[in-house]
Amino acid sequence: MQTVVTQQEGSLSRGLEKLGIKVTAAPLLTFQGLAYSFPPRAPEALAVTSRRTLTFLGCNGRQQLIRYSQNGTLFFAVGRKTENGLGEIGIGTHIPAAPNAQSLSESVAHLFPRPADRRGIFWWLPGSEKAHKTLLYALTELEFPARATPVYTPRPVAALPCAYRNAECVIVTSGSAGRALAGFLNSEFRAPGVIALGAQTARDCTDAGLHVAALADTPDAAGIARALRSLSQN
Repeated sequence: MQTVVTQQEGSLSRGLEKLGIKVTAAPLLTFQGLAYSFPPRAPEALAVTSRRTLTFLGCNGRQQLIRYSQNGTLFFAVGRKTENGLGEIGIGTHIPAAPNAQSLSESVAHLFPRPADRRGIFWWLPGSEKAHKTLLYALTELEFPARATPVYTPRPVAALPCAYRNAECVIVTSGSAGRALAGFLNSEFRAPGVIALGAQTARDCTDAGLHVAALADTPDAAGIARALRSLSQN
């Protein structure tokens, strides 16, 4: 099965190859940094939902995160790669990385079960301009003061990479990538069934008009391998 993944070659592609699955990496997005400001007060808690956020915070931004950490800010991460990226600049997370924003929201609710536990804890959420507000809304519902700050934005590539023309399956790694793929749909290109990396990505793909053939139950090579096996058995 000729399979294409919507992000650049990296740990996901290498992980699939180790499992005997050959994929072609063909990114559908480019990323642009945005001008941003730090919150007016130091946060008591800070959530980083992608490793890319650390890149686009820049050197000054990463130094500020280090200062926050040294002054007692609690750090939270979505994804093991994000957690590792924080570790590389000497920042540990308060709890192990969550697989997605919804899971992190649930963990936070368990960590701070009473309103009195949440009082005065201000959260800062730097990230993508196109990120879903799942975590922000959950924190607001828990009555935490919170601020989301876009530090970068994804943009679709200008032309559909050739690899997609003959693809039998596309692994879509984010909602933004799914929307970018859907933007190329026309009479000459009809996207094959996609494997979505996570439930939110699956919803985004469906909303964009793509057919979700399978859902990777974990956001990693093993989850994709299971989804591919389920497709081949049907």
